[in-house]
Amino acid sequence: MDRDSNGRFSKGNTLGGQSPGRPKKNLSIPDILRKIGDEPIIEDSEETRLERIMKVVMDQAEQGVPWAVQFIADRTEGKPTQSMSIETHEPLQLIKTGIAEFDDQ
Repeated sequence: MDRDSNGRFSKGNTLGGQSPGRPKKNLSIPDILRKIGDEPIIEDSEETRLERIMKVVMDQAEQGVPWAVQFIADRTEGKPTQSMSIETHEPLQLIKTGIAEFDDQ
């Protein structure tokens, strides 16, 4: 192996034919879907596969298909968050459980 006096690989060493550096990780499913979605529908077309799919979903939403309407709403308005606020100024009341080890505390 080609190493310098400090034991580091010398400049230009390809580590046995491989390029230096960290190996590429495997693509995840979302990465693969994004890559496929970015492909043009037809060669030299400006419309991508993802744009075509979104047009189909929009057409379905316009026809009143519930899942498509929900899909469009979630992605344009965001999913609603549910929060609860309880305001009380009364003291907390304890309930007797009938179990001695809990009621004696």
